[in-house]
Amino acid sequence: MDFMNKIKEIRKRLHLTQEKFGEGIDVEKSFICQLETGKSIPGRKIIAKICSAYAIDPREFFETDKKPVIKIKDPLIMELESLPTHDKDLLFKIVKSAKEISTEAKRDLLKHSEEKKLCEQVRKRRRKTA
Repeated sequence: MDFMNKIKEIRKRLHLTQEKFGEGIDVEKSFICQLETGKSIPGRKIIAKICSAYAIDPREFFETDKKPVIKIKDPLIMELESLPTHDKDLLFKIVKSAKEISTEAKRDLLKHSEEKKLCEQVRKRRRKTA
């Protein structure tokens, strides 16, 4: 939540100084300053006091004028989402297992995998020449 900007916006809309705004909710000017600079976050009681003292709808603190951000999905995520549940479960188990093995074991697996690919390439070349 962007409380600091909301509080400052409300105060300025009411044409009040930090001191006068604070007096209306029984807090010091320094506390209003902390709220507006983000050094302090208002609790429910402070928000309720502001709403009561200045006839503000509480939803104003939680609504935003900003348009929702549209995120472009990563192609990998889109591909994973299209998989059947069984395949997703299997991949989840594989990823979980991969996280649990040591870095050294991962290097060994990668090395073995690369060696296996090289051997397969050699076999294919031999078949072509035979």
